Amino acid sequence: MTATQPPQTHISEPRPHGDAHHHDLRPRDRMLGIIAVFKLVKAVLFIGAGVGAFKLLNPVVEERLRQWLLALSFAYGRPFLLHLLSRVSGMSDRRLGALGIVAFAYAALFLTEGIGLWLAQRWAEYLTVIATASLVPVEVYEITHGPSTIKIAALITNLAMVAYLVYRLWHDRGKASAKAPAREHRSNASR
Repeated sequence: MTATQPPQTHISEPRPHGDAHHHDLRPRDRMLGIIAVFKLVKAVLFIGAGVGAFKLLNPVVEERLRQWLLALSFAYGRPFLLHLLSRVSGMSDRRLGALGIVAFAYAALFLTEGIGLWLAQRWAEYLTVIATASLVPVEVYEITHGPSTIKIAALITNLAMVAYLVYRLWHDRGKASAKAPAREHRSNASR
């Protein structure tokens, strides 16, 4: 080492995004992070719903829940809780088991989407667009048969997520195609 060279440190430099080991990593923007957290929160809620459905298969747990919901609905005058109580208490064991399985399947999907989006993976953006857009007709159907503020807000949120991710994918696609001719020109010039 000469006197004019700075001392070398042992801190490694971050790898560029073009590294072969990081070919699918792209910078995550704030909106992508918000969507990822939203999907992860939904995953946790669906895991809770799945666990709850399976716990309701136990008659002791079901009776405790029924007493708790009944007490809350009378104490706070919540018709929603009475409606929930009537829906849950009328379900067969088979239906509760199916509800638990469906809840865990949705949780797995949301967990996959959330982690993939958090890591700014392109495949996760495609998966989220396809999965979320495929449920829009179901949401529209639900709204036409019983509109509520929550259903409308969910539809608007999902449409906004799909629109943003489609824009992001389309925008990135345009960047990639603009770079492709430049790479070809450089590789032809080096021959």
